Amino acid sequence: MIERICETCGTTFYVRPSRATADKGRYCSKKCKGVANTKKNTQEKTCPICGKSFIIRNYRIKYGTGIYCSKKCFGIAKTASGTQEQTCLQCGNTFRAMNSIIKKGYGKYCSKKCSSESNRVGVERFCVECGKPFTVLESKLKTDKRLTGEFCSTRCAGKHRTKVGLIYLTCKVCGKIFKTQPSCIKNGRAYCSKKCKAEGMRGENNPWWRGGISYEPYCPKFNEPLKERIRDKFGRKCFLCGQPENGRKLCVHHIDYDKNVLCNGRAWSLIPLCDSCHNKTSGKQRHHYFNLLIGYWLTNPEIHFNSGDIIYGFENK
Repeated sequence: MIERICETCGTTFYVRPSRATADKGRYCSKKCKGVANTKKNTQEKTCPICGKSFIIRNYRIKYGTGIYCSKKCFGIAKTASGTQEQTCLQCGNTFRAMNSIIKKGYGKYCSKKCSSESNRVGVERFCVECGKPFTVLESKLKTDKRLTGEFCSTRCAGKHRTKVGLIYLTCKVCGKIFKTQPSCIKNGRAYCSKKCKAEGMRGENNPWWRGGISYEPYCPKFNEPLKERIRDKFGRKCFLCGQPENGRKLCVHHIDYDKNVLCNGRAWSLIPLCDSCHNKTSGKQRHHYFNLLIGYWLTNPEIHFNSGDIIYGFENK
């Protein structure tokens, strides 16, 4: 072993001859080696903003960085070189704004408060309906297409529209003459009231008319005892959402919408549904729920019931 003195801390230590001949073993530890490399690869510089001295690595100086001691000083220098002095158009105070913001047409106000106050410039108008003077914001007249600045309130605007442009029509049900907007005619309005509309949309005039099948009678075997058996079979829970009975009995739904299913010898396609789910099975979603429920019913034989099942106590007569 060869005795050496650490070039960083001066401590005496021993190294192998092979390391001494390879120009190694100059430091007693990795810590001292790191300190020596830091001194060798760094320089001391002075920050041009705050005047503090700091250590910077040589490679950063090579790439043109390492001029400032911190991000704060870097931001101050960038702001000073990339800004201009402006005068607030609202309060008159001087402030500095970025050149990029000024190029976009901004940087006219020193704060959001001054900017909002400048936009609240009112234009005096007179209401077309009541004649009262009112003030409307000029900025809203430019941005809001629905605001015309002719009326002081929505009430006056509504009154004015009822007087101008109304069309007379004759109700198809009661024959009464009534006024309506031209836009209502495009939507198909032909009745003077909701009562007349409900009367006029009955029967064949309704787009969901199915030939009057709702007036056809049910099979006599579709009675209350049978409904109770169906509810018990499914645990007195809705087949779709699983909600149990809560003071109101579940509805018994015909999956195939065949009211004569018990009298024609076919299997019983009956399931219990709550009021909410039962309402969904009619109207626009009728075909969707028919395909959904009939597919499940056909693939699950355990819920098939024949018209002559003794389990439910109903024999064919």
